[in-house]
Amino acid sequence: MCNVNNYKHHHPIHQQNQTTQHLMDANEHDEQGFFNEHDDGGGDHNDDDDGNFIIDEEAAELLRRLEQNDPDLLEIHVGDEFPGDPNLDWQWFGAMLGRNSHLNVLSVDLFHINDIERQFTQGLSLNRSIENVHLYSHSRESSEKVDWFMPFLQNNQVIKTLHISNPIGVNEFRALADILLNPNCNLKALGLQNTGIDDERANILSFGLNGNETIKRLNLSWNQDITEHGFQAIVDPFLNPGFRVEQLIIERCVISDTNALSLSTALGVNTTIKSLVLTQTEIATRAGWQDLFVGIVQSPDCTLESLIIISDTTSLNLGIGGTRMNDDILQSLTDALAVNGRLVDLGLKWSQGVTAAGWENFCTGLQNPISVLKKLDLSFNSINDQVINSLVESIMVNNLMLQELDLSGNNDVTAMGWEPLSAVLQGPNSAIEVLRLNVNSFNDHTLASYVGALVDNCKLRELQLRGNRDVTAAGWDTFSTVLRSHTSVLEEFHLCKNILNDQVIVSFADALAHNNKLRVLDLSNIDGVTEFWWAPFVILLLNQSSIDEAYSSNHTLEELGEELLPQGLEMLLKINRDYSVSQAARLKIIIIHYSNDNIDLQPFTGMHSSLLPYAMAWMGKGNLQNMKTNFLDYDYNLLYQFVRSVPTLFEREEQK
Repeated sequence: MCNVNNYKHHHPIHQQNQTTQHLMDANEHDEQGFFNEHDDGGGDHNDDDDGNFIIDEEAAELLRRLEQNDPDLLEIHVGDEFPGDPNLDWQWFGAMLGRNSHLNVLSVDLFHINDIERQFTQGLSLNRSIENVHLYSHSRESSEKVDWFMPFLQNNQVIKTLHISNPIGVNEFRALADILLNPNCNLKALGLQNTGIDDERANILSFGLNGNETIKRLNLSWNQDITEHGFQAIVDPFLNPGFRVEQLIIERCVISDTNALSLSTALGVNTTIKSLVLTQTEIATRAGWQDLFVGIVQSPDCTLESLIIISDTTSLNLGIGGTRMNDDILQSLTDALAVNGRLVDLGLKWSQGVTAAGWENFCTGLQNPISVLKKLDLSFNSINDQVINSLVESIMVNNLMLQELDLSGNNDVTAMGWEPLSAVLQGPNSAIEVLRLNVNSFNDHTLASYVGALVDNCKLRELQLRGNRDVTAAGWDTFSTVLRSHTSVLEEFHLCKNILNDQVIVSFADALAHNNKLRVLDLSNIDGVTEFWWAPFVILLLNQSSIDEAYSSNHTLEELGEELLPQGLEMLLKINRDYSVSQAARLKIIIIHYSNDNIDLQPFTGMHSSLLPYAMAWMGKGNLQNMKTNFLDYDYNLLYQFVRSVPTLFEREEQK
């Protein structure tokens, strides 16, 4: 019913005695079902047998925390699913938002806010803690609703991020321009997606941007009503030395050749622009693209470091004959890159109009010795085996700075064609830290070549091999060799939507027993495993056979993907995620061996008196400020039982 993120939801441990008991039995299948219980993420509101409305418990809890000004409640969403109470006093709700001093994020679905519910905006205008605001709706009938929030946006000068994804009127644009011109404005990111910008609105917005020096990120996507004149008005602020935008995002728009030249000229002399993102954006002809590349890539004054062009994620036709990425346009970009020594991030995802020959020429051009590319995204393109060979040669010859490479979804590359890329990982000069090879044609032999390269690799930190379903379970089993390697620094390994089996899971868990690097093992939506495939990870994270084994368990692994996991396993992953290795080990020992009334305190009570202060300090080490989740009851219980077992601690020594 409600969606609340990024806050720490405390669960009193004294209500989790069942959790402890089942964790102690984790080496066997849980007959009582604790490790099979999955949280369904809360439910929608429902009716009782008499048809009376019942507010969702999660929503009721959220309202209670809001009223109490809970410091851990950082984000709230208002719309169709929340608050979910038809009898809610909206003025009270607004007053609670207004007086709250901890909320950081507010998002509102305008489509589901009516004239009665708008009352909460009056109290909201008093809030001074919210820094991130998102107002969204794709219904033009909601255009006047943005006006309800203007007093809040004008009064709250701590707002740093404002995203409006909803058509808004001319008067609202004037109010927005006033906000931008306010000398106390703190906006850092402004998103005006699908806001119905036409020439009149563009001129108003341009006036506001021209006098603003705080905006760093500007998103003007999905505004298709703007003409050449209006686009020129949007570009004009980039010629102003005081305009300090670092990232410009334009999605699903059409740019004329004239506007492309204007944008190129403005960005070419702008001294703050770092990133340009063009997603499904068309320029009229190749000449327009060429002018753009010359201005932003070849200009000696341009500071652009990141260029992302995502051409064709759908079959969308914008309808006025624009040109998307093709061989000729890519060649213009390649020529511009030949004299560029600044661009570090280049994304050319979904450029389906480029042929394999065009990509081969581009990859050959990457051998340019002045290239400083660190991130390259060529995913979902028409790349083949020859292109991979050219790319590998460029990386190994000159482009040794490349740190992040995405070649996902290039299905024209054969299984054998992927093998040369493994040599890049094996080379001593490899700098690649992130490699994404999702949904490709890997098979067991392909994977084996990467295993051989990665065993001794000391650079790669993230590897994504999602959806490579031609690799068998036997092939995946060989990857445990990499997980056992003491040289490997792999921190994330993404394997979702692959075919594994329980033996692969056991091999992975065994390999991770002495691995203190891997934090994420993404096993979402895997096939070929049984219902209890997760059981080896329970033992991996908390071996209950002895205190020494609990201490030696894995305290590094934090995530197993998006699968709904048993509560006990989720708790162990959360402990690893929230605590340092030493703190996690300490807490697990206390949970298993010292969390009930029948605990064996002999190891402590038999200590020499000079060691007792250190033992007590260890017991209370996680209390108060060090505890990120509510595990305090474990500490208090252990200290309480210890004090009861050693009464001499409180006996005064007889004076001599």
